[in-house]
Amino acid sequence: MEVQNISFTGTLYGRIGKNRKTKGIICCPHGDRKFIKFVNKLAEENPKALKISALDEGTPKLVIETKAIPKISPLEMIAIRMDKFQKKAMRLRKQNKITSFIYEFRQNDYLNMRRRYPFISTETLDKFEENIQRLAPANLKSFFTRFFS
Repeated sequence: MEVQNISFTGTLYGRIGKNRKTKGIICCPHGDRKFIKFVNKLAEENPKALKISALDEGTPKLVIETKAIPKISPLEMIAIRMDKFQKKAMRLRKQNKITSFIYEFRQNDYLNMRRRYPFISTETLDKFEENIQRLAPANLKSFFTRFFS
């Protein structure tokens, strides 16, 4: 098991109003796993709650925005090791001060997590890729084909 090689990966932002983003909150791999499962669940139950886009400046990034709030149990808070910034972002979202969450995930980090992170199944990641491909705008389909390869 090469768990030691897994570092912090995705970055979570909060959107305040139309144009303002909060400072980025770095997610640990357990938080990334939670968010991937959350996106899969939303894609099945309420696909309109997800806005999928991409950034291709230097390192390609997958960008997912949602107004939905992930449910995190107290046990998950301990396992995910939520820091004070993550807890504050969740509290501000529940108070509607943060209108949505924006999750950015670099291609290198996704591929690293796919190869070396033992706590998420390839089946879950395959489903995630399918959901992103299915819900992405038509002009980004080729981007995501490259992103996930």
